[in-house]
Amino acid sequence: MLLAAALALGALACGGGSGATPSTPATMPAPTGTPGPITLTILAPEAGATVTNPFTLRVQATGIQIAAASATVPGAAHFDAFRDGDPVAEGKLVPSGSGIFHFTDSVQLRAPPGQHTIVVVLSDNDHVRLKGAPSAEVTVNVQ
Repeated sequence: MLLAAALALGALACGGGSGATPSTPATMPAPTGTPGPITLTILAPEAGATVTNPFTLRVQATGIQIAAASATVPGAAHFDAFRDGDPVAEGKLVPSGSGIFHFTDSVQLRAPPGQHTIVVVLSDNDHVRLKGAPSAEVTVNVQ
């Protein structure tokens, strides 16, 4: 079941895409205590898209409840995006800081002109990256 709430930091401003399709869903068996296999899909921007600042990163997951990073919902998760950096290892605390974003289904991002890779992972309410959950990645070109 997908519960969605947006964290809006600015207006959407996407440029023309490359015609690529959204990232292929990543699927792995569910971590212990979750209802079924978890999928994680980046819906936007499309892989290889050319975007302008700010641009919206939209993500969805199935097989796990999604709740706000600040919520205390047992068994729920939220998304963490790492812009141009490796995500923390599974089971490790996801810090707050430059290039790391905590959100539920979408977030507005800014990046300097050039190519940027964004990796999305799932974390629990304590901001610890879930073990055994999939990650998803997209590379975009910022004008």
